[in-house]
Amino acid sequence: MGRILAPKLRTYVVIFLAWTFLGLFLLSQDLTRKLFSHDPTPWWHFSLSWLTGVYICAFLTPAILWLGRRFPIQRENWARRVAFHLLFSVLFAVFVIALDSAILPHLRIFPSFMKTSGSTFALLMVLAFHQNVLSYWTILGIQSAFRYYHAYQERERQALRLSSTPLN
Repeated sequence: MGRILAPKLRTYVVIFLAWTFLGLFLLSQDLTRKLFSHDPTPWWHFSLSWLTGVYICAFLTPAILWLGRRFPIQRENWARRVAFHLLFSVLFAVFVIALDSAILPHLRIFPSFMKTSGSTFALLMVLAFHQNVLSYWTILGIQSAFRYYHAYQERERQALRLSSTPLN
């Protein structure tokens, strides 16, 4: 059981760290904007907002990876699978925004425009929808790149085995 759990734990740690890095990177953009616009909002409001959003995405990443494994986009099925993943990327984006909208007003970090879940949802649909759709596709793309790389390695190993097999 420990041998099965260790790779999964490593995967979750990598997912958590990758989303944390992305959140801090995106936070730096907001902090730079805050600095140039002389926005009086405390820096930790931006930090808490970004990290809430990216950790929701981190929590949902295993589901996207599962969908990518279950419904991979391949040459013979690309049109149907792209349509399938397009639908799920939109659902993912709306779900992330809904969760974010349920959490952020309670944190009272942007009280002037995030007063209710509804107003927060409307604002985040404008500000974050496209980014969340792109996040879904980025996760699928990274997964696909790993899948193709592993298939390439396997073909290399098979070629080496065939070339080293003595002919009778």
